[in-house]
Amino acid sequence: MNIDFNLDDYVSPEFKKPDNMDTIYYLFWERGIGYTEFCKLPIPYILRVLKTHNWVKSEEEKAYKKANKK
Repeated sequence: MNIDFNLDDYVSPEFKKPDNMDTIYYLFWERGIGYTEFCKLPIPYILRVLKTHNWVKSEEEKAYKKANKK
């Protein structure tokens, strides 16, 4: 397990946008799946969850924009 860790990224006044892996870990952690469990998941399952998550967020954004047009 090799996780790049730079303390300056966490204590600097301006936080940087998380990279894709951080976002993926957070998405699963938010749903109760820790790193160890995540590592055991099959890649096709992870990709399908990400695809679905992105679709849901896209639909939410469309609905938000539609609601604000009225």
